[in-house]
Amino acid sequence: MPNVTSPRRWAVALTAVGAFVAFLDVTIVNIAFPDLYRSFPGASIAHLSWVLNAYNIAFAALLIVAGRLADVLGPQADVPRRPRRLHPGLRPVRGRDVATGS
Repeated sequence: MPNVTSPRRWAVALTAVGAFVAFLDVTIVNIAFPDLYRSFPGASIAHLSWVLNAYNIAFAALLIVAGRLADVLGPQADVPRRPRRLHPGLRPVRGRDVATGS
């Protein structure tokens, strides 16, 4: 029977949580679209859809940069005690979600 507390299982669990948080973040912005439309009555749906597109593009670009930084600065075989980057990277997202109530 595999060890339940193995580092690989923790890595898979943290990666799954990170992917879920990213999905949830984008979904919340899309769900807020009708409220955006009501808040800006002079704006067309086409103009407001650019807000969603800009948010998703910026989010994806930062996600790629953060992934590359994690690859470069993450734990390596020759430096066994280097701290992990994914878990601390999720802290600001969790803090923002708690502060905004989402």
